[in-house]
Amino acid sequence: MLSADTLNASGATLGASGAGSTDTRVCGGGGGRIALQYRTGTLPATVALDNPAGSGTRPGHKGTWFTAQWSATGSPLDADDGTPALTTQSDPLSSVEGIRLVRSITEWTPRRQRWTDTSSTLASGALVATATYTLRGLPANAGVIVLVNDTLQELLTKSDENGELVVSGVTLDSPVTVQVELKPKGTVVVIQ
Repeated sequence: MLSADTLNASGATLGASGAGSTDTRVCGGGGGRIALQYRTGTLPATVALDNPAGSGTRPGHKGTWFTAQWSATGSPLDADDGTPALTTQSDPLSSVEGIRLVRSITEWTPRRQRWTDTSSTLASGALVATATYTLRGLPANAGVIVLVNDTLQELLTKSDENGELVVSGVTLDSPVTVQVELKPKGTVVVIQ
């Protein structure tokens, strides 16, 4: 993983898998996982996660490519700047080779975090996956509102005693926007 405020990349980024063998007992290694997180800059011109040798009866699988760019003032990388840190686990709902997850962070403050994730296969095909997001660095036992694609998901939930909140079961089947917001103190919510 490479995390930077400014990223100006050129050339190629490689995470290739192993070739395998004609012996059915020998398999190629899996492709690498490449993660680039940055505020401004450019991505490498070429990203290769395929199996370049591609031979043998059991070549390795393609890798995973994750990019995250944020235009917000806070940083989702760690909680040192007073804003929460975000980690993600994504599980494909079908067997696929080569996953691409692109994140755009549009708001990242101590009170509100908003980001959009888009997932696909490296062959540019649609990918349905389930994501689990973990925010660390929230106030302990704080009430939060969770929206997915501007639809209320979690209303009566709180961060735990360590300031951690887990949002699970978010289906990534098209661009998905997630927003987590601390409830203002003294807020009364009426549901009809």
